[in-house]
Amino acid sequence: TMLKAGDTIHVPRLGQEGNLIEERKRGEKRNKIVNIVGEVRGPGLYPLEDSIELLEAISRAGGSTPYADLDKVRIISYRGDLPVIKDFSLNDYTNSGELSGNPIVRGGDTIIVPTYVYEGLAHTEVKSKANVVYVIGEVYKPGQYQLVEDRNIWNIVQLAGGVTDEAYINKIKVIKGKNNKG
Repeated sequence: TMLKAGDTIHVPRLGQEGNLIEERKRGEKRNKIVNIVGEVRGPGLYPLEDSIELLEAISRAGGSTPYADLDKVRIISYRGDLPVIKDFSLNDYTNSGELSGNPIVRGGDTIIVPTYVYEGLAHTEVKSKANVVYVIGEVYKPGQYQLVEDRNIWNIVQLAGGVTDEAYINKIKVIKGKNNKG
């Protein structure tokens, strides 16, 4: 699969069948965190006892950086092994108060705040900021990573610290960025 800027590499966890009780408890624990990556001041994993609104989740991560594209915030949830992808405009929400723009985030979700590319930046800044892919799931350092021509999925997974012992490497998926086809 050819990676393009804005794509997300998802490294899923091994299936639930036949899990030990300890593994099940670990899974329950994982469903009480939200993963926030991209243009936030403190990307990472945040504990989540109850569901919260998207804006509050982003504020827990220190808020967005000046480079954030708040028109293209993405939430990735899972139904079984299938990703459910929803894109939101927080700008629409903050400008109009339209409630559907501030959706509910639940434990186990991943929030991606992408980089906004605009012409006021120097060429090198635009190139480096815009050309990123995101890595989520069973890697040691989920987050955003620079995409250069010779990097493939495995190179980027290695940059993300490699896969954990619970990774299901045969089922790694690439979730295409909002404007990417194929």
